Formats: sequence, structure tokens, C-alpha cells
Amino acid sequence: MSLMMPEENLVVTDTPVAAGVLPSQWIAKAHKAGWIVSDQNLGPTQIQPASLDLRLGDVAHRLRCSFLPGTAGVAQRLPDFEMGSPLQLDGGAILERGRPYLIRLQEGLALPKELSARANPKSSTGRLDIFTRLVTDNSSSFDDVELGYSGPLYLEVVSRTFTIHVEAGLSLNDVHLDAGYVLAFGKGEKERMVPLGRPCIDALHRYIQGARARLLGGKAGSTHLFITRRRRGFSRMGLF
Repeated sequence: MSLMMPEENLVVTDTPVAAGVLPSQWIAKAHKAGWIVSDQNLGPTQIQPASLDLRLGDVAHRLRCSFLPGTAGVAQRLPDFEMGSPLQLDGGAILERGRPYLIRLQEGLALPKELSARANPKSSTGRLDIFTRLVTDNSSSFDDVELGYSGPLYLEVVSRTFTIHVEAGLSLNDVHLDAGYVLAFGKGEKERMVPLGRPCIDALHRYIQGARARLLGGKAGSTHLFITRRRRGFSRMGLF
């Protein structure tokens, strides 16, 4: 069930509320809500059916070896692993074969506490034998973005077969946003995307299948989610 809130009542509609990967229209709403931040405007093809293509920033750092920041930020740990001067990607640069590079991406995240994410290399990246994985601040694993993460995104890039040329704006990986969510409409038909945690989703399903079903008594369903014994929607005042 998805929920709409015209004026006072929650209304049941046909779009499911469930935990899972956000589709393209929800990714666009997440960007509008400020959960996805970017140095540049999102490109017209950047939002895919169930993911967001991430773009390389303008600086690549040559590394001695891969690393995870642990309890620190990536920028704090970077000087311990960087070799030589950063490469500017505005006009393109050559990345050596077999050498790891770390590149801050143009996109970052400011996720609500109910939302997490996971990154994957694009299929074209794999065909060229380019190894990529996402790094975030205060992380102990690659590619996984924890619930409620707020901060920059970095990409480790290793070309395993060829010397390659890359430039700012190139997309080598994408990210999937994962959460339960609900679409709510308030006064003036203002639309809000509200994330739901698993406990909330489970509680709603128990209510819909249990108490709400008993109140309806097998009769024609009300369009309201929360209903009274008369099978009418609760008003705001009726809750007091």
C-alpha cells in the first residue's frame, strides 16, 4: 500500500510500499529532496531505471595501495597512501595499468537514516577489465553505503589490462538507493517522499492484514488507511 495524505486522512492507493531498490522516478525525487548532491547538474541520461550513474570528479590521486578509511574521513587518510602529485582530469589524463587511483566523484549523498545504498561497476567497465569500487568516509567495506550516510563519494579505479585515458564527467560505476518509502501528499497537493524503516513497514503490514481487516469485516474496503469502527477515515481531531 502506498499512502497519500489529502488534508487530514491517510489514503490507500495501488502503489506498493516495500523495502527495495528505488526506481528512477524516486531517484529523481531523492535528488530534488537533497538526498543526492552534485557539483554539477545531473545529466539527462544519468538516472537509470533503478540506479544513478556516478561521474568522475576533476582530480585523480595515484595510490601506493588500496585502503579503507576506517573511523576517519577519506581525505584524512589519503596523504598516507598517495604517490606524487594529483592528476588533473579536466582535460583528461592517463592512468597506468595495474596502479590504483582514487577519484572523488561529482556526486555525494545526504541520506536520511532509513536509506542506504550500494554501488556497482557499469557493465562497460567490466568488459574493458577496469576494476572499480566505491569508498566512503568512516567505512570498513567497499561499495556499501551505510544507513543515513552523509558525505562525499570516492571511486577507486584500477585498469588491469590496459593503460587508459579518463576525464572528468566519465561514468564508471553507479549506485542503487535501498529503502522502504511512501509518497505523501499534504496541503496544496505538495508531494513528499518519506522513507520508512523495516520496523515501520512490518508494523503497517501487520495492521493492514490484522486490525484493519477485522474492522472492515470482509466488506467493501475503505480508501483510508487508518479507519474507525464505522470504517471511516480518522480525522485529525478524531485522534485526540
